[in-house]
Amino acid sequence: MEKYPVYCAWCEKKGIKTVVNWTAVPGSSGICVPCNEDMMMELAALRAASGGNNGNNKVHEPGVSVLGSR
Repeated sequence: MEKYPVYCAWCEKKGIKTVVNWTAVPGSSGICVPCNEDMMMELAALRAASGGNNGNNKVHEPGVSVLGSR
């Protein structure tokens, strides 16, 4: 079985080819550890700037529409 590289999509956006894994499917993308850490720090900063939990990540009960009534 042929193996294809899985490149970090964030690195590719910067013009860098970073292989993060190998797969049998051509054209797959992933994220490398440094880019993942950067993304998580940016996400934490955005959450802190917005006051953390703004109520948009509530757990909904089964059978209750999250889209509202129609």
